[in-house]
Amino acid sequence: MMNLRKTPFAQFVFYIAGQDFERFRAFITVIGFLLHRYQIPSKMKAVILLDETINELNKISGGRGKSLLAKTLGFIRLICDLSGKDFKSDYSHAYQSVTMHTNLVCINDLKQNEDFENFFGRTTDTFTINPKHRDAMIIPQKYIPKLLFTTNYIMKRPDGFSSERRMYEIELSKYFGRNLTVEGKFGHHFFEAWDD
Repeated sequence: MMNLRKTPFAQFVFYIAGQDFERFRAFITVIGFLLHRYQIPSKMKAVILLDETINELNKISGGRGKSLLAKTLGFIRLICDLSGKDFKSDYSHAYQSVTMHTNLVCINDLKQNEDFENFFGRTTDTFTINPKHRDAMIIPQKYIPKLLFTTNYIMKRPDGFSSERRMYEIELSKYFGRNLTVEGKFGHHFFEAWDD
């Protein structure tokens, strides 16, 4: 059995991976990808965190740890956290809080029926920021922030390779939820209740 580091975060990742070592490796790889600033044009992807129960009919429950995982990345990289419930991809100022220095754009708790095709360009091409009352800024491809979505729904997308090459979906297990919270499992709030 692989020896896990005795940190709450490593254990948390192991639990959201369903206590499966192959899935644990996949989560560690995704975290590394999101934290790394290096971009390979042919391998640029948006990461989508969703629940493994999402495929079960009428089983949208949340509380699995998606937002907590996203928040963790913000302690290492400059993250722009956008509310998915208010987000409108066709709004010209949707990304106005993104800056040239943003490393990661997280659209948290994305609402149902948002179409991934609306994010194609920002995933693999240039990234245009259109702030109100200022000139638009274009971030060149090699510096664009990576995209992370958390959602309780399967995102709509066109069938085929155009979608497949731009997205990486990873499912969080049902370990955490209504009957067991992260705080309940570890006995403290992550980050705020940690000592040195």
